[in-house]
Amino acid sequence: ANFRKFDFNDGAIESSMRHSFDCCVIDPPFITKDVWQRYAMAARTALVRKGGKLILTTVAENEAMLCSVFGTDLAANLRRTEFMPAMHRSVLPYQYSLFVNYKLASNSILNSWNTEIPDDFKFLNNRKM
Repeated sequence: ANFRKFDFNDGAIESSMRHSFDCCVIDPPFITKDVWQRYAMAARTALVRKGGKLILTTVAENEAMLCSVFGTDLAANLRRTEFMPAMHRSVLPYQYSLFVNYKLASNSILNSWNTEIPDDFKFLNNRKM
């Protein structure tokens, strides 16, 4: 497995790396639309042309915006998972959700509730946007 760190302030994907990644995991430092637009552009450049997988973290309220910035090709099957990432030592007043654009295996941990997250967030995570 190959890993490549990307800084959204840099914005450049090396030409040898273009359209060569099967999956992009995006956990941005900010959750604003302009930041997500930069990441969407980078993912579009980095991912293989067909079947590229996305794993995204942001607040649930950003679901429609994610669909908008990633477009119909990458976001066609975008959905929130049951799993929510733990944010240890966080002072943020909200909880992140995890989004994927591919079918999860039935035994995937992403289909399970993260017991590190208070149950109060279950209702919020399962709400449809």
